[in-house]
Amino acid sequence: MNSETTTLVPSGNAPRETKPTPVTISFHLDLLKAFGLFFGPVMIATGMIITNSKVFPSDGSPGNRHEFPKVIADTYIRQMFHMSHTCIFIDFRPAKDIAALIVSLFTLPLMIYTYVNHKRIEEDMNKDPGDWKWIYLFSKYTWKFRVLCLGLFFMVFVNSPDGKYEDPKDMSWKELFSNPAWVKFEKHYFFYFFYQLSMALLAIESGWQFHMKNDHPFIKSKNTLWYYNLLTIVWLAYYTLWITTFQLGLDFPGHTKANEPLDFSSWRWTWANFVMYGYDVLTIILPFIFAVRYSHKHPEKMVISFATTTPPN
Repeated sequence: MNSETTTLVPSGNAPRETKPTPVTISFHLDLLKAFGLFFGPVMIATGMIITNSKVFPSDGSPGNRHEFPKVIADTYIRQMFHMSHTCIFIDFRPAKDIAALIVSLFTLPLMIYTYVNHKRIEEDMNKDPGDWKWIYLFSKYTWKFRVLCLGLFFMVFVNSPDGKYEDPKDMSWKELFSNPAWVKFEKHYFFYFFYQLSMALLAIESGWQFHMKNDHPFIKSKNTLWYYNLLTIVWLAYYTLWITTFQLGLDFPGHTKANEPLDFSSWRWTWANFVMYGYDVLTIILPFIFAVRYSHKHPEKMVISFATTTPPN
């Protein structure tokens, strides 16, 4: 009688099945988040230094540009907003080139964090479905969108707003929508807006998690965490309307005006900078500080294992 052997039930000298050794990576999820958030301001700060020294020197001397715009006052963004929005510091070479090199250090860690944190929320929801249901649904229906927004952020470098500005108030809707410089700016802002939205959603999710766990590294009041999220939502809405109404030639409370001083003597200029940098504080700077502090409070790490598998015959 012939006997049959398989690798599942070894017999005699039959080869034994060997399981692949998994590759394990351990890391602190909140430090990964902090790492990504750190490089957002680094990108802008580097762009500021290069722009103010090489592209549009702050001392008024000629920069490295030999085509329009040659001075910062003629840039599309300065002409539209009557201020230097942070975008302007990553729009022109060589600042744009350096920013494009840095941006992956900003977006990729946050993309990984977004997915893994969603799985962390899912795990908490499985333990306590009643309390974690709504934040889980929020995470479930936004994490892919946030990853997409971060992954496409590099597109702001593809369509730099370097055209000649024409005031939308002096154009019909048809003229506006067919204006090449305006269309180019919209292609630039489209991806920047969705990046801003993704950062707000990330900050809101984190605030909601701290509220559920009652474990914020600084804020002990759960109500304060809700106010933080509410403030983030209101700030995003106002900031977005402030920008889009400029693009459409519509008046809006707090708009800067042409021919006003570009310093603290103008309350409109001061307010515009407060709104712009305040949004970065809410969605990047504070979450960075919270993530670093939380990682010290909870030093346990996440473990991810990778292993090859053999599909069944």
